[in-house]
Amino acid sequence: MFAGLAQPHSRGKVRLTSADPHVAPLVDPNMLSDPRDLEAARACVKLCREIGNDAAFAPYVVREAIPGAGQPITDQFLRYAAVTYWHLRGTARMGTDDMSVVDGSLAVHGIEKLRIADGSSSRR
Repeated sequence: MFAGLAQPHSRGKVRLTSADPHVAPLVDPNMLSDPRDLEAARACVKLCREIGNDAAFAPYVVREAIPGAGQPITDQFLRYAAVTYWHLRGTARMGTDDMSVVDGSLAVHGIEKLRIADGSSSRR
């Protein structure tokens, strides 16, 4: 089983480190920085334990791999075990205000002939 947060509150950042386009940007996922995410991750692991320890799964379960049967679910474990998965999304805000990157037709403000398709949430 895999426990994952589908709607985390923590937000990461991607920043340029140089004007040189060949220099990699700084990517800080900032995972589990919001206490609500740690609480939700802990609840996910507890639920996985409950399901995995149910008698219905006994024929299929060899052992709990991590954190290990009887081991506490610590913040350190949650942070160490955290990974990104599948539904990564960008941060190119759509709109007409100063914080927007693209307009309603996905054209990048201030750059001709460049469009960005983005999956950012507008629920902020």
